[in-house]
Amino acid sequence: MNPPYSNLYGWLKMAKFESLHGATVVCILPCDTSTQWFHDFIYDKKTNNWYPNVEVRFPDRRYKFGDNTNSAKFATVIAIFRLTNDMAR
Repeated sequence: MNPPYSNLYGWLKMAKFESLHGATVVCILPCDTSTQWFHDFIYDKKTNNWYPNVEVRFPDRRYKFGDNTNSAKFATVIAIFRLTNDMAR
């Protein structure tokens, strides 16, 4: 999913909820570690690690949209929310 950046928190809350119920949710997000949503859903700063149900990928270039002349104005991160084996108890 490519959620509206004006409401990332709400969309990531739903992505986490759905993943805990068996769905795999792939999110294209702005790469911004200074946001509350990043630390509430992607990276746990208490443990200095990714949350257990999140796989994170960093593309090596900016995505291009439409006719391939307009690239995103910021770097992106791919977050994959899914139920892991140790969570399925």
